[in-house]
Amino acid sequence: MNANQVLEQVQRKSYDLAENQILRGTYDPYLLSLIYRLQDKYEAERNLLEAIGPGEAANAYFTERKRWLDSPIRQRCERRPPLHLPTGPGSVPSKSTLDQLCFVSAGDSKYFDLLVEMLESLKSTRIYGNTPINLIDCGLSAQEKQYLLRNFPVQEIKPPAWDLPTQQGEVPAGLEAMAVRAFLPTNFPGYSYYFWIDADAWIQDERFLAGFIDHAESLGLGISCSSPAAVGKSFFTQITERNTLEFIDPVFHHFDLFRSAGGVSVGAFCIRADSPVDTLWREVMTRNTGARGFHFYSDTDSCTIAALLENIPTLSF
Repeated sequence: MNANQVLEQVQRKSYDLAENQILRGTYDPYLLSLIYRLQDKYEAERNLLEAIGPGEAANAYFTERKRWLDSPIRQRCERRPPLHLPTGPGSVPSKSTLDQLCFVSAGDSKYFDLLVEMLESLKSTRIYGNTPINLIDCGLSAQEKQYLLRNFPVQEIKPPAWDLPTQQGEVPAGLEAMAVRAFLPTNFPGYSYYFWIDADAWIQDERFLAGFIDHAESLGLGISCSSPAAVGKSFFTQITERNTLEFIDPVFHHFDLFRSAGGVSVGAFCIRADSPVDTLWREVMTRNTGARGFHFYSDTDSCTIAALLENIPTLSF
């Protein structure tokens, strides 16, 4: 192996070629580790460290790399500086609304690191950093729950509950959080506004949250849309096939609104407790679940139908 050749490939960002030169020449785990790091090949680096001999493993560099690879992902990443952009009157909810607002999300141990990252992005905002948070426990460990309670303004962490004909044990594993989204006031009573954010989401610009909250105040529901280009007759037909017919005829009269706005995206929404759309969402979901059982699109379909029947436009950014 010629070190200059390896350096030349690195400078050209031809990392695969550099890696091959190391493997074909004099085996150098240190250089190989660096190449893997440049490519974010952390599993390959982990395998490399497990394969080296005990003498090299005791090296300070390899010891530190092993410690870093074994640490949780949230400890490996550098904290992003908060992005505080100028705000105008329309991008800050009123104090009375903020006092009645909570954020809600859900997660299990597999989603824990993603959940932490989402909550960190929320915590770093100027307006919502101290807003109460409530979490649905879909399989978090006791240690993970303690971490969340200690590091964020989390008020409650509780298992999901819903009032559906389908029993909780019949909801497929991993879909519990989807089943509970229509029942946020039931799970965490005492708030006027519930802002759901999926655990794998990220708040980049807090100003956009105000649009969701404003629609929840005035219309009952603030929710964004899927790409209108992805919504057409075929997609609408799928909704009709997945749901009970009693809701389909009325919804067809709203198809132009649905087609122009796009389908709802329930990964992030703000809903006003006891608003007509909040009640209708639960009603549609309850009847559809009783007739068809719970499936992957149950909450999305039910929310789409409820929003259409209540003539609620979706947000578009």
